[in-house]
Amino acid sequence: MKKAVTFFLTSVMAVAFSVPVFGAVATPTPARVLVNEEEVEFQAYEINGYNYFKLREIDWALDDTAAGFEILYRSADRSIRLYKGPFFYGEKPEEPKLDQEVKNAVYSIQKVYLEDEPVSVHAYNIDGYNYFKLRDLAEVLGFDVEWDQKEKIISIYSENLYEEDTRDYADRKKAAEEARRKWERETENLDEEEAYLYLLINNERQLRGLRKLKLNEELSAAAEIRAKELEDYFHHIRPDGRNWSTVLKENDIAYKDAGEIIAYGSDHAPSIVSAWMAHEPHREKILNQDFEAFGIGYDSGRDSWSVLFIEN
Repeated sequence: MKKAVTFFLTSVMAVAFSVPVFGAVATPTPARVLVNEEEVEFQAYEINGYNYFKLREIDWALDDTAAGFEILYRSADRSIRLYKGPFFYGEKPEEPKLDQEVKNAVYSIQKVYLEDEPVSVHAYNIDGYNYFKLRDLAEVLGFDVEWDQKEKIISIYSENLYEEDTRDYADRKKAAEEARRKWERETENLDEEEAYLYLLINNERQLRGLRKLKLNEELSAAAEIRAKELEDYFHHIRPDGRNWSTVLKENDIAYKDAGEIIAYGSDHAPSIVSAWMAHEPHREKILNQDFEAFGIGYDSGRDSWSVLFIEN
C-alpha cells in the first residue's frame, strides 16, 4: 500500500485530474477479459456501449510484451505521457477490488501524449480515477482488441502480426534487458526506492537530451548522512548550523559546483520526482547540464530524502 504523500516542498496535483463536461452511467463490464489468452481481472466499466479501463492496469497486463509501455505524469501541465517499451522497471498496481455497483461518470479532459505527441484517448472519471476507452488505447499503443459476442469475452492481444514489428520489438526487448542489467549493476548498493529514484531522475534528463548522471558511492554515503539529519531538521542547513555542503568536505569529495534537493513524507519515488519537477528550484538542479554525478540518500524514519549533485 502506498503511503499518503505529504511534501514540505510543494503540493502535487492528483493524476486523476478531470473537469466535468457531461455525465454518463458506468456499468461494470460483464465480460471476461483475456490478455494473450490468459484471463485477467480488471475493474472496468461499460459506458455508452464501449469499455473503459484504468491505464495502470492495462500497463501492467501488457508488461514485457510487444505492446508494453510506461506511464509518467507531468505535474507542470497535468498531462500523462506514454512511452512505448518494453520497460524493465514497473510498479504492479494493487489487485482490483471488483465493484459491481453502477456508477456516475464524468467526461475527463485529461491530456495524454505518446512520447511528446498529443493523442486522442476518450476518458471518464469514476470515483476519482480516470478510465480510458480500450479501443483508443489499442490504437495508440498498438495492441489488438477482439470481442466475442456469444461468449461475452474481450480478448487483448499484444503480439504484433507483422514481421518488421516483431523484429523491432525483439530489438527493443533486448535493449531493455541490457538496460536492466546495467541498472542493477549501477544501483546494487541502493535499496529499491533509491534505485527507482536514480532511474527516474536520469529519465527526466535524457528525455531532454541531457547526459545521464553517474551514481557516485561517496556522494550516496554523504546523502545518507543528510537524509538522516533531515529527520530532525528539515532544512539545507545542518542541525549544527553549518551549510549542507560541508558534508561533501567531510567525505573528501572534490567538486567545482554542487547542489542538493530534499524531500520528506513518502517513500514513493515517482511522487517525489514529480513534486521536484513541478518546483522550479528543484527542477533546475535535476536538469543542470553541468552536473556529472549524483548520490542518493533515504531514511525510513521520516521518509527523508537527500540527493546531492556535483560538477567534477
